[in-house]
Amino acid sequence: MLRRLAAAATAAVLCGSLLLAAPAAASSDPLLPEQWGAWAINAPAAWQTATGTGVVVAVVDSGSGPHPDLDANLLPGTDLRTGWGGPDGSDIGAIGHGTHVAGTIAAVAGNGIGIAGVAPGARILPLRILGPEGAGTTRDLAIAIGAAVSAGARIVNLSLGSLNEDARVTSAIADATARNVLVVAAAGNDGPSGTPKWPASSDLTLAVTALDRDGNPAASGQRGSYIDIGAPGTAILSTVPGALRGRDYEVQSGSSMAAAFVSGTAAILVSIKPDIAVQELREIMLATARDVGAPGRDDATGVGMVDAAAAVAELLRRYPSAMQPSVDGDYRVGGTFFVRAAGPSPVTWLRCTEPGAATARIPRSCRAIPGATGATYASRPRDAQRFLRAVVDGPSGRFVTATTGRVMAVTLSAPETPSGTLLADLVATPSLGARRYTVLDGGCAVQGGALVAAVAPSTCRIRVRVAARAPYPALNTVLVVAVVAP
Repeated sequence: MLRRLAAAATAAVLCGSLLLAAPAAASSDPLLPEQWGAWAINAPAAWQTATGTGVVVAVVDSGSGPHPDLDANLLPGTDLRTGWGGPDGSDIGAIGHGTHVAGTIAAVAGNGIGIAGVAPGARILPLRILGPEGAGTTRDLAIAIGAAVSAGARIVNLSLGSLNEDARVTSAIADATARNVLVVAAAGNDGPSGTPKWPASSDLTLAVTALDRDGNPAASGQRGSYIDIGAPGTAILSTVPGALRGRDYEVQSGSSMAAAFVSGTAAILVSIKPDIAVQELREIMLATARDVGAPGRDDATGVGMVDAAAAVAELLRRYPSAMQPSVDGDYRVGGTFFVRAAGPSPVTWLRCTEPGAATARIPRSCRAIPGATGATYASRPRDAQRFLRAVVDGPSGRFVTATTGRVMAVTLSAPETPSGTLLADLVATPSLGARRYTVLDGGCAVQGGALVAAVAPSTCRIRVRVAARAPYPALNTVLVVAVVAP
């Protein structure tokens, strides 16, 4: 018997209606000050230690991306809806649900556009099981959880729910937990008298409810002993697919968004101690949550608001030597990358053709970059379309970090531009190879070298091909542009 699932988010609100206040951002992401949830869980403080580098978070949803603020952290996705089984994990939902959730978890940080995810170094594995209206089946959910585990995900985010249990999903979650994978589930949005949602009500999942910026339960928040923890879930600003929504960022509300904050926090902790047991991972986040509402645990807020910085501090208190080196930086040619937690150990930089997790040996897909040693590295033309790693030779042996996101050599000077803007001014690349532009969708055209939209605003996807011109390889990138009236 198939049981229906539904995405756990309430209606979207245009980001232009927000009046948000937050500490000044120590980042090049212009919308970070408006991300009240990131500050509420102390994510920027946690980033001083780790950003989730190398950790794979499976987002089982309506698909994720494409999006210019997310693509560098997206792994190839899969459509697992019954009867489909295709390779495309892109978002097809009418409200861009999966892209919004994925951006909250791992939108790229430090790239000069948009927002930053809770774990901006993590990778998103999009597994699409929800259709355009946000509905799916529990059979597909069971298959997706198994696929996430097989693909190496350490966290599975389920921003969805059903009224009924399905034994196949219960078995899949039990198997994931036994294989040390944390399953995070949205608690639901049917209000204080709503029936408990499943699989959030399973003892094996970490059930997350939505809180507002004052720490109060959201008006749509459910109640129950099954709720474990709270997280920001009202007016959350994140990524949405521009081709579907006509804009690249939007605020949405619900326990879907709250679950994403907990999944991102978990990714940060796993990046510090990759072998942490799922039970302890859970325990640390619950033990360090900030109490809100009634004193102690309660059915409306669980143990309280998740706190990424406090969780990191507790993990390092328990395991002082757990902090492993990781690479962070600006994923573009000419951007600066740096190694966290390397100490005085010698560092050698690698250029790789394939992504991968941390390891003790240099992978076959990687080659040492001549002359690239030390804690920082300014990326070069030959790094275009490649991934970077750092080799740290410390007292306890060799450690090879997880890869960065793909180093981009074709970027937008601005994600939003007036109709009639010359593409030569809008698309930035240090390569001198000849460019070719193809409009894929969105109602735009290229006229006289300018991007023109018959109706503004329009969101258009443009394929940019740059011919090989030494020392750059041939470049092929799809960019998403919001075109407004001149």
